[in-house]
Amino acid sequence: MIDRFRSLPMARSAVIGGRSLTDLVRNVISLAIMVGLGVAVGFRFHSDAGRILAGMLLILAFGYSLSWMNTAIGISAGDPESAQNAATGPAFLLMFASNAIVPASTLPGWLQPFARNQPLGVTASAVRELFEGGAAAHDAWVPLAWSAGPPMPSTRGQRPSKRLPRGAGSLPCRCPVPRRR
Repeated sequence: MIDRFRSLPMARSAVIGGRSLTDLVRNVISLAIMVGLGVAVGFRFHSDAGRILAGMLLILAFGYSLSWMNTAIGISAGDPESAQNAATGPAFLLMFASNAIVPASTLPGWLQPFARNQPLGVTASAVRELFEGGAAAHDAWVPLAWSAGPPMPSTRGQRPSKRLPRGAGSLPCRCPVPRRR
């Protein structure tokens, strides 16, 4: 599939950019479903509409930055299996060593500072403050800084784009290919 994209006259970054925008759209749909289901089973926001919207935008910004982090891992990996294995470790570390699932005070003492100050931990705390109506002015800027932190990966690490001759794609073509003299 990627070979077909390489044969088209388009920028190499278009595939990566399109993939990241697709991730963002999928995150918007997932967030809408989760909020809808949460409200259906009894979850209630204790804040005004502006803070609720800010919390949801903060969640989307954090998810978008994670998609770029995973894109960078995927570009630097040699094959799909290596990329998946390399991306699993940071995801587990961020999730299970954070205050997103349990309060940080219930974690071991040596893990509490990390859980409170890592990207997912500060994002979860800020979103809780925004959804519960607390003072989240300071707390919201830290996750935004974390979200802006992962640099967008460069396409320079990809193989150079080769223009394939007409009919030389990955699928067999029965049309004659003109020979160059």
